[in-house]
Amino acid sequence: MACLRDLIKSSLRSGSKAKITTLYRYIFESEGDRSNRQRLREFCGFAYNEGSAEFEVKSQYVDANLNERDLVTICNVLGIDYNKGHLLVASDAENHDDDDDGVGSEDEAANSYDGAEQRACSTLRNRRNNDCFFSIDGNEGRKEAHKTAERRERRRICDEREASISASEANENEMPMQMSRFAINFRDIEDSVRPFDGTDKLPIDVWVNEFEETATLMRWDEFQKFVFAKKSLKGLARMFILSERGITSWCKLKKALIDEFQAVFIKRLTVIVILLLCSFSSLIAVHSLPHLTVLSLSGCSKLTDDGVELIAENLQKLRALDLSWCPRITDASLEYIACDLNQLEELTLDRCVHITDIGVGYISTMLSLTALFLRWCSQVRDFGLQHLCSMRNLQVLSLAGCPLLTSSGLSSLIQLRHLQELELTNCPGASHELFDYLKEHLPRCLIIE
Repeated sequence: MACLRDLIKSSLRSGSKAKITTLYRYIFESEGDRSNRQRLREFCGFAYNEGSAEFEVKSQYVDANLNERDLVTICNVLGIDYNKGHLLVASDAENHDDDDDGVGSEDEAANSYDGAEQRACSTLRNRRNNDCFFSIDGNEGRKEAHKTAERRERRRICDEREASISASEANENEMPMQMSRFAINFRDIEDSVRPFDGTDKLPIDVWVNEFEETATLMRWDEFQKFVFAKKSLKGLARMFILSERGITSWCKLKKALIDEFQAVFIKRLTVIVILLLCSFSSLIAVHSLPHLTVLSLSGCSKLTDDGVELIAENLQKLRALDLSWCPRITDASLEYIACDLNQLEELTLDRCVHITDIGVGYISTMLSLTALFLRWCSQVRDFGLQHLCSMRNLQVLSLAGCPLLTSSGLSSLIQLRHLQELELTNCPGASHELFDYLKEHLPRCLIIE
């Protein structure tokens, strides 16, 4: 015995909730729940024939509880031939989704189905003359006999749908023609388009999005966009466009503005950015700041080597990095920095008590580094200073408060010929003789005692 899943599988799968509920009420005489579709798929027909007492009871229930619209909905879901009353398999759920809750808002599409709905109502009203509606028993011979009728019905439905869609598209295509009849000049829309002057007050991305939204609303063509956009430019932006050549369309104008002022805005935004991050989980923000050039994490006591690794991998344009007072970072962090931050010029590691001579050795390989601050790094020894002597581009060095440095190790710093500033305050190994020796061999260097 065939079930509904075999006859109207696509309609049950894609039909709206209102349709499924209406069919469920017809069959099971209740509103049901979330399992309505599954129960309908397993339904294999009523277990009684025309003229039986159960048939009369069901007829009375339908007359009392279902209105004409409900009957039309049931007929649509079951795919019944309105003229002959035969059960048909729906051709396509997407092309046959005539939801009674508002689908087919176009008047022409709605009117095209009035005749079919009236025939459906007539068929359901006279259901006592049609036992196949109540006994869904799979009859292969009858299906084959109506195969041609099914194809005709599908073709008719598709033709009606195409006609309604074509009518709606024709109405939409008429709107731009009607809008173009109105002459719009820049004064009419000047107040709705913010001017762009190339400063930090309005990012170029925001201005482009606002302008294109207005252009879509006003149905401007490419030429109107180009003209109105040029009139909206002020200050630096206007001067920049006047100096450029070959900008003859909105696309070229937009690209030139983004290439010029997006880079400028990002540079200005990231020059003095300071992130006060306290834990590794907060470092997820670095993914959205690839152009950051200055970063201060001073005092982030929960920052670990894993966090520094994440920074080094994602912020490779950093030029200044402050990791002072971060007690959890070790030599591993300095290895990540030396490997990935090839543009770093200034590094601050004050009070990083777990940094040793090994970490200083990693730093000594950074050719771009010009300023290094190692104040109160209690584990740095003379051996680490030997690594620093190979940094020929180093100009500023602070070793203030490093207790393990000796006069012998500090005297080796005379190899740093380009050094301009050297801080040795509170260094137990620094003596007056050492300062005199350094001043003699580094005459251009400011030595802070």
